[in-house]
Amino acid sequence: MSRLYMMVTITDWNRKKKFEEFYKKNEHMVFFTTLGRGTANSEMLDYFGLEESEKVVILSVSYTHLRA
Repeated sequence: MSRLYMMVTITDWNRKKKFEEFYKKNEHMVFFTTLGRGTANSEMLDYFGLEESEKVVILSVSYTHLRA
């Protein structure tokens, strides 16, 4: 029997390749990547001095074998 785990990573678009390399290096060969978008309005971003940036959401599935 195995347990499944899902790792969710939300990061800036320019870091996408580094995370995909990390997943492959650690034998996470199945992952799904999609664009993400924040929900903060422009007033909130201005208040904290932030800019709206494209995000990427990476979903990776991992498992461990359980001993009986």
